[in-house]
Amino acid sequence: MIRTYPEPAGLRVVLAAANPITALRLGVLLGMDGHDVRLALDGTSALEAAEAHDPDVLLLEGGLPGMDVHEVARRLKQRHAVKTPLLIEMSWQDACQPRAADADIDLHLDQPVDPVLLQRLLKRFQRVVS
Repeated sequence: MIRTYPEPAGLRVVLAAANPITALRLGVLLGMDGHDVRLALDGTSALEAAEAHDPDVLLLEGGLPGMDVHEVARRLKQRHAVKTPLLIEMSWQDACQPRAADADIDLHLDQPVDPVLLQRLLKRFQRVVS
């Protein structure tokens, strides 16, 4: 018996995290919400996955090896002048330190990322792009 599964009804997401446990945990959570998630463990792989899968959202953990979040974002925006995915950086940030303005990143989330907040953000974004 061959099983077929329906196309995911959610967003196409590339999730890049240097920590494989973080990547798997968030990837499973987003997949359970119906999103089509591709995982990467470094900046170069994240950029390659974005090129291959045309994501709606690029969710990047700060401190990626190989190519940092900002370099991934800059290269992606250079290649896609018309449509770029929503770029979200997940970073360990001291709440007392002001965050530098960065035109390459659309949204910053502090780690550990609140999964409920992430789910709500993606649902709202999904309504906008649908």
